[in-house]
Amino acid sequence: MEKFFQPAAEIANRAGYELLSTFLELVDDLKATYREIFRVLKPGGVALIYTMYATDLLEPREASALYTGLSDLKARSMAPGSHDDAIGRSGLNIVLREVLSSEWGEFAAETTGKPARCLLQVARLLRSKESFVRQFGESNYEIAIADRLWHVYRMIGKLSGLIYVLQRPAHA
Repeated sequence: MEKFFQPAAEIANRAGYELLSTFLELVDDLKATYREIFRVLKPGGVALIYTMYATDLLEPREASALYTGLSDLKARSMAPGSHDDAIGRSGLNIVLREVLSSEWGEFAAETTGKPARCLLQVARLLRSKESFVRQFGESNYEIAIADRLWHVYRMIGKLSGLIYVLQRPAHA
């Protein structure tokens, strides 16, 4: 992970951000997380946050399977509005809030083909469940399906990305 975060931290610093954060869909307590972001930012400091959330298109059964397969995901951290609420209670100001619909997935489909490969893998996993479970176990099957569905759901708008630029008030 250090290989990823070190360059990301350097980029954030050059861009004038003090903090760069992703994977907040894995956080149990968003309010505490955003309070901590407020605490570590110096007055006037800026944080860049990227996270994912479940849209209204993600049906309850699909969400349940996704959260079961990717057990680190926190359903409440994936709920629409959960970040806005937690940020509002933290004392941070939202400078920018940008919803990323399927643009990144479309770009990936056109340049790398990853979403199509994930859909193909889901189809094969569904067709050969018994064989996969026999060889790797039920929990690994659920993880494999959920991981591939993450990319498919992202592509078709059942999951969406959010970018926030947050700032601690200069006199807080």
